[in-house]
Amino acid sequence: MKPRQPRVCVECGKSILSPGGTRTVTCSEPCRVARLKRLKHASYERRKQTPEFKVAQAEYVASIKSRRAQDPAFDAAQAEQHRRNVKNSVERRNADPERRAMHLQKMREWRRLATPEQREKFLTASREWYAGLSAEERARLIAGKVEKRRQQRAAAAGPAQ
Repeated sequence: MKPRQPRVCVECGKSILSPGGTRTVTCSEPCRVARLKRLKHASYERRKQTPEFKVAQAEYVASIKSRRAQDPAFDAAQAEQHRRNVKNSVERRNADPERRAMHLQKMREWRRLATPEQREKFLTASREWYAGLSAEERARLIAGKVEKRRQQRAAAAGPAQ
């Protein structure tokens, strides 16, 4: 009987000790999950480049846009969901000091490298967005910033005595 060749995990590179007859390519459950995630991501990246996918995506986006234009309740629900998603994303990014530092560095780099035309385009878009807000949305935005500033000042002052 020929001695078995030691096998190596495709994710981490550790040697695999598997029972006879199984053809595992990963050494553990976390590596198996990471491999599946990597394979699914690669498959999606390949699939999204196909013309069929691009057509289907464009049709879906067009249907959502038309529904938002026709149904104010749906539009409001979509806008609220988007606000929640952005807020959660920002909170997750700010909770991790490493991710926050990377984001701030990217913003500084963009400001440093942006041309005056790019800056003006950004400012124009920001002004148009703000002008498009309703009075309630502006009040909510300002109230949120005021509350955040109040919390920052309270945290900087230390515990109340």
